[in-house]
Amino acid sequence: MRTIIFGAAALVTTLFWSSGVPRGDDSEERTKVLAAAMNAIAPKDVGDGMTMTSVRADGATLVLAFEGVPSSDLQLPDFDRQIVAAICSDPRFRRVVAEDVDVRLDLLAGDGGHANVDVTECL
Repeated sequence: MRTIIFGAAALVTTLFWSSGVPRGDDSEERTKVLAAAMNAIAPKDVGDGMTMTSVRADGATLVLAFEGVPSSDLQLPDFDRQIVAAICSDPRFRRVVAEDVDVRLDLLAGDGGHANVDVTECL
């Protein structure tokens, strides 16, 4: 699970600040530019058999799709909370969320299991 977070965090923040993402009040435009930059390198192996398959913008939400997530991770009772805590503990992701860009992880396990985890703020 942490592989997803840290692999994606490195991609998100490197691209967020280096790909010409406009700063200012238009979080939807920033999200579109970031999604296009990230999607250009997809699919991307993030380790442990997991792949970031695509990235897209949904308004001001950056949607990262992953395949190969262990189904046992998706079955953890506090899975969502763990993902949000891991994202918010990473200063790179925290900065993106602070810039009014929400993050949604769309996670698909090899056995067909599926989960979406949304991060809209870090406390």
